[in-house]
Parts: sequence; structure tokens; C-alpha cells
Amino acid sequence: GDGKDPACVCQASGYRNVLADEPSGIRAQCREWLNIQLTAGAWGAVAASSVVVINRFIEVVVVGLVDLQRPKTVISRSRRIMNLIFVVQFFNLGFVTALVHWDMGINVIGNGILGLLGNGSFTDFSFDW
Repeated sequence: GDGKDPACVCQASGYRNVLADEPSGIRAQCREWLNIQLTAGAWGAVAASSVVVINRFIEVVVVGLVDLQRPKTVISRSRRIMNLIFVVQFFNLGFVTALVHWDMGINVIGNGILGLLGNGSFTDFSFDW
């Protein structure tokens, strides 16, 4: 070969040219790359769909919990919903993200905790976060 990384050649050629097999033979050369890209796209779609389902579930739970409190006014109900959503989103977006990207330096059933939490690449707070 010419020493070029096949993934770089495929990326540079672009999806359209690889699928159209232009230049000739590029599709065969990039078959594995296409499979990797397809798998990554499928996992992205699964992740996005699960986020939508989880957010809808959380919405139903939050509104249900607030309605159990029987607020006396619409404003009071809206404020309680907003406050509870803030708490849920704080943990969802902030706290969990920090735990995932933090390198705890421990191993509990895998790297970090179960290979999910504390298995990140940052050991301290820095501008790289």
C-alpha cells in the first residue's frame, strides 16, 4: 500500500463516493469502515431514542409527583414542576456527566465502577473538561 490509513482514505472519499464505488474498488476497500460507521449511527439512534423515552417517563413521573401534592394554584404547580425538573436535570446533565468523565482511580467490577462511572480521563477539574 501507500501507507495511508484506510479509514482516512474512506473518510476523505466520502460516503457518496464509497457507496457509488468511485474510484473503482473503494467500496471493497472501505467495507469495514462502512460497517463501523453504520454501527456507530445505529447506536447513536438507539441512544437518542432512549433519551426521548426516558425524558417522557421523567415528565410523567414529575407531573404525577407534583399533582400528588395538590398545589392550590396553577402558578404553585408550575413552580413545583420547574423546581423538580431542575433537580432531575442537575443530576442527569451535571452530576452523572461528571461521574462518567472522572477518573476515580478505583476498580470495582471493571475500570471505575462497573466500567461506567469513574472510568473517565480526567483526574481533577481543569480547563480540559
